Amino acid sequence: MLKKIILTLITLVLINQHSLVHCQSVGEDFSGKERTLINCMGRSVILPQKVERIACLYAFTGHVVTMLGRCRDIVAVSYGLKRDSLLHQICPSILNARVPKAQGSINIEELLVSKPDILFMPSDVAGDPGDREKLERFQIPYLIIDYNSIETQQNAIKLIGQAIYADARASEYIAYYRDTINRVSRIMDKIPEEKRLRVYYAVNEPLRTTFAQSIETDWLKITGCKNVALNLGQQIIEGANYTSLEQILLWNPDVILANEPGSVKLILQDDKWAALKAVKKQKSISNADWYITLGASGIAGDAACHPLGGKNALSGTVYRCRYKSRDQELL
Repeated sequence: MLKKIILTLITLVLINQHSLVHCQSVGEDFSGKERTLINCMGRSVILPQKVERIACLYAFTGHVVTMLGRCRDIVAVSYGLKRDSLLHQICPSILNARVPKAQGSINIEELLVSKPDILFMPSDVAGDPGDREKLERFQIPYLIIDYNSIETQQNAIKLIGQAIYADARASEYIAYYRDTINRVSRIMDKIPEEKRLRVYYAVNEPLRTTFAQSIETDWLKITGCKNVALNLGQQIIEGANYTSLEQILLWNPDVILANEPGSVKLILQDDKWAALKAVKKQKSISNADWYITLGASGIAGDAACHPLGGKNALSGTVYRCRYKSRDQELL
């Protein structure tokens, strides 16, 4: 029988994984032969032999570049990376990076001052023809990074590694990524289907939830959770999937997860949510410390460089009786 669900995250798991972040050595060479890469949207990009100055206009790419040991070479960032407190502890030089895009179009003058050799940006930014025209006019090589599943996220990490000549480190991390999935899966496979907990995951807002095809859905399945919204008829509003409080009351999930602490506060304090058993037992869990695993890109948080910590943290939190230590070993 499952023991009582712990109400807080096992943050020690995230602390243990600091060892995976590479420190950049003085004089370390990140260069190679000129190469051509195909980005996540099928566009060919020719890279220079040396990539010494990196622009990350997508928060996820800043975390990956840091994890691969090149955070000191980041010269321009998105506003989200300027708000990421843990990332600043790992790499204080991020605070000196320029912000050529906070909202709206890219400020090309600010970007040119940073003199990037390569620029990473998400597909929504790349969708602006005005921004693309600016980048091409000033011959700034840019890679579009996007993903909607665990497999495509791994491909994105590989692509970033190739772009900054950190191929070996990217391969090492992907191997670790896959090993973590296998390790968590072996533990979760021991939980019978009828004992698996039904989970509602709130993305940024209490009534916004996951898509059927998304990294969140992959991730929840691996950690042994039944996603109640999996078969939800999608109500797409400005690219987001919404449900209703009436539907959540019908689902009556065992656990509510949220990637924003503000959502947890609202859910626990609003009387409209009070009838839910998860709320009655105060089993709502804020997962703001591991939002990157869920692919919630662009959200400020404290999970920098730990895209896998959440898998261990959630499985160890929801199914605490299956683990015997902070190292997440099976009982």
